[in-house]
Amino acid sequence: MGVFRSDGGCCGCNGSSELSLRAPHPDGMRENLRARVDVMTNQIAIYLAALIVVAVGADALLYDWGNTIFIGRKMAELIEWVAFWR
Repeated sequence: MGVFRSDGGCCGCNGSSELSLRAPHPDGMRENLRARVDVMTNQIAIYLAALIVVAVGADALLYDWGNTIFIGRKMAELIEWVAFWR
């Protein structure tokens, strides 16, 4: 089974594209508000993956992996910093 279902849901989600939120009403009463939750479609995921591949390829050809190594090192630092707060 894939990550995305045909109805736009994912994994164990109910496939709904709306999320019910509770917010205080101006006169002190609470009312139900509906907010639209955008989902990532397979087409968007493919475009993002292609963009990443092109960016890494351009870095390899033009800058000799300099930017990719820099981003990798910064990501490693971020992971260590986040692990500290766990």
